[in-house]
Amino acid sequence: MKQLCARRMQGRDVHEQHRAATPLELFYDLVFVIAIGACASSLHHALAEHHYSDIWVYLAVFMPMWWAWMNYTWFSSAFDCDDTAFRLLSMVQMFGALLMAAGMKGFFNGDALLGLLGFIVMRIAMASLWFRAAKEDPPYATTARRYAYGILFMQTIWVLWYWFTKDMDIVVRLVSMLFFMGGELLVPILAERIKHTPWHPHHIAERYGLLTIIVLGEGIIGVGNAIMNARELDVVQALLIGFAGTVLVFALWWLYFKVPFAQALHDHNLRRGILFGYGHYLIFASLAAVGTGLELVADNFTVASGGHGGDPVLAIMTLAVAVAVYMLTLSSIRAAVVKAGKYKFTAIIAAVLLPTLASITALTHLLPLWVSLLVMAAAPVVVIRLYDHEEAVQANEAANLA
Repeated sequence: MKQLCARRMQGRDVHEQHRAATPLELFYDLVFVIAIGACASSLHHALAEHHYSDIWVYLAVFMPMWWAWMNYTWFSSAFDCDDTAFRLLSMVQMFGALLMAAGMKGFFNGDALLGLLGFIVMRIAMASLWFRAAKEDPPYATTARRYAYGILFMQTIWVLWYWFTKDMDIVVRLVSMLFFMGGELLVPILAERIKHTPWHPHHIAERYGLLTIIVLGEGIIGVGNAIMNARELDVVQALLIGFAGTVLVFALWWLYFKVPFAQALHDHNLRRGILFGYGHYLIFASLAAVGTGLELVADNFTVASGGHGGDPVLAIMTLAVAVAVYMLTLSSIRAAVVKAGKYKFTAIIAAVLLPTLASITALTHLLPLWVSLLVMAAAPVVVIRLYDHEEAVQANEAANLA
């Protein structure tokens, strides 16, 4: 029975062929998207009620969710043994993610207890996995123990943070929270200095790509709601809004998968791994905010069903900021990690200029909302074409050298 329930946890082969995400990892992501969706929904309600300061709450709350997911992802890439003990501790982390999702409204209302409890549950389970890796794989024992003790130390800090700041002003709480998140970010950097964990580059790139698709699902939901609400007013309007929103989300997906992250991480360079892993915080947060912006677009058509309608300018401005942050972050990571940034400045101009033009079309109120969405969608489309051209030039240069 013991042999059936446990396998020895050892570092995986970084050159393992055909390494792919496991069903457990896919299930894990599914649970996490509930928390991400709850966070994006809370931001939607905050912006709809013109509580713009809650944008900072959104950014602060999104960070521990992303951090817990990221830690598990890199650990499983290096040490996943897929036995009963590993699956059960993964389930505990899923439970913690659900606690965070349930506590999301509390975060935005100033009560962080349930969400913090969920984060601590996930992190203690993560520390247990690191202690097991230290015990069963001696070559990585020092690195694993550094991870484990660093995680437990930071959980102690979070408990103290909650008790000492629970009656303080929200600004003080957010600033101190972001400061201590900096301590969380230091744990992998310090631990990996001893011996790099054997994460698999193609597996890591796939895991991040899969979560990107899941987060883009928030945008698809927003487009679906916009179509349903607009249908109450006019079928043509619903078709135009739905098409423009779909083009935007599809172009954002296409742009992400134009970047060859797996090849860039192939040499197992820690610096590039850190830039790739940490930079995705803004990618995931901005894509979830795209879903929020599309939900605000959908609000503009609720008057037909007895609602109060929405503000088209607010919707497009939210989308403009989210799309610009996404594209700027992706272009920056590409330039730093892939080392293929010939058109990086042109991409930055497109990332800023086209969302700004979309905002101007909304501010003038002279053009329909779907036109603003199409102008917004043009930004990732332009950058996709730039990357296509760059790839063609590189292919021709390689052919000439051959």
